[in-house]
Amino acid sequence: HTRSMKEKHVDLSLSVPDDDAIECAVADLLESFFVDSIVECKCEECGGGKAMVKLSLKQLPRFLVIHLKRFRLNESGSQYDKLNSAVKVSRT
Repeated sequence: HTRSMKEKHVDLSLSVPDDDAIECAVADLLESFFVDSIVECKCEECGGGKAMVKLSLKQLPRFLVIHLKRFRLNESGSQYDKLNSAVKVSRT
């Protein structure tokens, strides 16, 4: 079965690649954010254990805040390290 949810977003948190040698563009990060994904869940209606999540923007807000997630948990799991990947921002 299908279920739809509408949420009002004025900000998006985009993950920056872990590899500092990779240069990416905000457009690439946005494309990755909106890729369909499969998640584990429990459906109350059919008992299914997985669901496909499709994200989309129906209407752009007047202002959209883009938050770049530039930190990752280090190997010890006790601190966060800053990612220094270059991110291109185009004006188009």
